Amino acid sequence: MYLLYTDETNTDPKKSDFFVYGGVTVKTDEAADICNQIAALRTKFRYGPGDLLKFNTKQRPAHITPEAHRAVKQELMQMAAQYDVKLFSSLVLFDIAKTSEKGRRFGINSVCAHFHRFLEKRIDFGLMLIDTFTEAELREIIKEKWAVGLKDMPYSKTMGLTRILGYHVAMISSSHLCSLTDIILGALGCAINYRQDENKTELVSTLVKQIAPFCIMEDGKVSDWSLFFSPKVIKAPPFLTRYQNLKDFFQQHGLPPLQPITDERYY
Repeated sequence: MYLLYTDETNTDPKKSDFFVYGGVTVKTDEAADICNQIAALRTKFRYGPGDLLKFNTKQRPAHITPEAHRAVKQELMQMAAQYDVKLFSSLVLFDIAKTSEKGRRFGINSVCAHFHRFLEKRIDFGLMLIDTFTEAELREIIKEKWAVGLKDMPYSKTMGLTRILGYHVAMISSSHLCSLTDIILGALGCAINYRQDENKTELVSTLVKQIAPFCIMEDGKVSDWSLFFSPKVIKAPPFLTRYQNLKDFFQQHGLPPLQPITDERYY
């Protein structure tokens, strides 16, 4: 069975052009080993029991230097790459989503659908653990996903998500796996944000290399389960160009996305 921990990043449209919602899967029979190794890393780098371990440097504990914070994140991702840890993500232009709330809705739907299909392919089942946000909206989403699944699909009004056995709430400091998810998604979000900054070229290259082992590959390309450009059809030419530029960025860094960027329906 698989656990999918989800989170969001790039939530401020003033700082990011793409909102990112995603998740990280961990096999249940590997979860304890991963958690034990994260615990060992926390001890090695002097993180106390209540100290946050997240991607954002500004949220590191006061006694942890920026250098130590970079090192623990790097070692954590190197460790996780030795396991069957996989990345799911949905990337939507803020100019289309308009708000983080709508971007989150798009993202949760996409990630749920892709996780379900991932489980179908592996003939397995899973649980989805959703990072907390506004309680009323969170409860509504969980109830809808459990009772109905997905609504207004291209070829049907609804699609059940029978491979997902349950939806639960998670938050940072409730599991080492929440830290793992935050750091992997944070690396993805940061690479996207700095992709056009000539002063951050080395950092961006490093982040993409760290993300690469977690991407699900199909015929030498990154599956849209790992890098999904939402929506699938983009009608406005200026938006189409911005999505294509983002796709080109990943391709130039050795992660060619499988999904086409198009203004025509192909499914």
